[in-house]
Amino acid sequence: MDAEARKIYLARGAEIDILNADSGAVVGQIPVGGSISAITVVPDRKRGFAANSDANTISIFDTQSGTILKTVKLSGKAPSDITFDEGSKRIFVAIRDSGSVIVFDCDSSEIVGSVEFGGKTGSLAANGYGHLFVTAPGTNMIHVVDTNNLKALGDIPADAGKDCTGLALDPVGRRLFVSCADGRIDVIDADNGATFEELKGGFGPAVGLFTFLPTGKDGWKGAAFFANADGTLTAVKMNAFISYEVGATAKLSKGVQSIAFDLRSHHILVAAPANANNWQVLVLSQ
Repeated sequence: MDAEARKIYLARGAEIDILNADSGAVVGQIPVGGSISAITVVPDRKRGFAANSDANTISIFDTQSGTILKTVKLSGKAPSDITFDEGSKRIFVAIRDSGSVIVFDCDSSEIVGSVEFGGKTGSLAANGYGHLFVTAPGTNMIHVVDTNNLKALGDIPADAGKDCTGLALDPVGRRLFVSCADGRIDVIDADNGATFEELKGGFGPAVGLFTFLPTGKDGWKGAAFFANADGTLTAVKMNAFISYEVGATAKLSKGVQSIAFDLRSHHILVAAPANANNWQVLVLSQ
């Protein structure tokens, strides 16, 4: 989602549909090739990065023209998530089956390093001032990476959950929100690794995000949203930096693949299957 440009980038098979965020109309398409598993855009750099899971490539595109600038072949298998870290100006790509993270310089689009973990890697979240957090699917662990030196710093356990997949981060309150496939959501202090809230969410693999909501309904200060594979959308309401609760839930289509937030309209966007052959973007009012 690019809130300022009013563009939604929707991966659909081997191409990216560009939608007008206000009308929903398709205003462009970017043929990428391969099966696109994740997208991130960096509006002030006019760059977008798409991870292609079956081709094991990263496609870099111009967000103004919608043209592919470069395609980079990766050494690992199945890139699963991708994120931009504002502090280091780097793009981080989780390579699921190789248990690693590959790092690109955003401006040059060149690979500048990698971090190896073993096992599998899943969702990513960067705090913008030195740390990247990486879920390890099949475990209750979250890896921590130094985004400047590209070194693994250790692991944080999600005490209550099993098979951690979904991840959201409050960089100001320094809180991690971890959604696990067994239906648990842990709220963790990102500095000391302590789990201080255990909440109930949906089941199955999840995708998540965190956003501040200064004008939110009923005085919501912020929230982490998780969409699970079973179709459950859970909003974890922030009352204060030490107080969280499940503020709302909704039932969506099963098989949710991605979630985004429109900072201008305060709408939650969820990509979900409409039927066997088509996808839809569900727009929910916060």
